[in-house]
Amino acid sequence: METNNKEIKQKIEGEVYSFHKNATEDVKCIISEEYGRKLVEIRVFYQDENNEWQRSRKGITMAADKFIKELPHIQQALQANLPSL
Repeated sequence: METNNKEIKQKIEGEVYSFHKNATEDVKCIISEEYGRKLVEIRVFYQDENNEWQRSRKGITMAADKFIKELPHIQQALQANLPSL
């Protein structure tokens, strides 16, 4: 399902959302599990010289429960500090 260069996928693990950052980079939201803990990773991926997507060092990974708990606060802070958007 693709809408305005944004993709939402329903999966238990793996890539669940992505959008184009620019011509050669995408931002991807990935759900994974490590040592029995669910993780959320938001990372920039870039296309290499062979047009294959590679993970960059730009991004964060955090516990899924912590991410879900903090997400409304992040959204509220952004809306308060970027009122014109």
